[in-house]
Amino acid sequence: MMKIASGTLSDHDRTIDDESLAYSTGAFDVDFDCSNWGAYRAINLMAESYFAGYDEGTTSDMITAEDFNLISKNMLGRVLIDEDDARMLTNNTSLQLEEGYEIKVSQIDVDGTKTQLELLRNGKTVDTEIINVPDTYVYVYESDIEELGDVPLIAAHIDSIFVGTDADMITPRSM
Repeated sequence: MMKIASGTLSDHDRTIDDESLAYSTGAFDVDFDCSNWGAYRAINLMAESYFAGYDEGTTSDMITAEDFNLISKNMLGRVLIDEDDARMLTNNTSLQLEEGYEIKVSQIDVDGTKTQLELLRNGKTVDTEIINVPDTYVYVYESDIEELGDVPLIAAHIDSIFVGTDADMITPRSM
């Protein structure tokens, strides 16, 4: 919320004096598009929405079982993507995220039960994990953020794996 001190503006002078403008905001819950994941905390600052953390009471254990409050450490993060749209990714293709991140399908096994995902940032590998469908479904990447420890930054729900004669693909549904 932005407040301008009364009497600061007039019909002839549209200048705001020092100490006459106050801006305040607060964190709020944002439901993940994947409803099973619960919610994350966000904050609006200067017309942009930023990631502020997780609350144990509102975020699914599939993502984290801990509280993380970036604001308490004077930090905010960008929301990389929050969508529940189904996509299809074939072997060696990537899904572009914000901040230079991308999730790449490195391999799909011939049985159609496992896929190897690679997380890249600015073209460099930062994580690799094998996802077993139907056992795992969810890929979560955690990063060590200063005083907060390992904070989940990226989560992807793999809906299905398809092995065909012409192409192998996965269907990530939620990010």
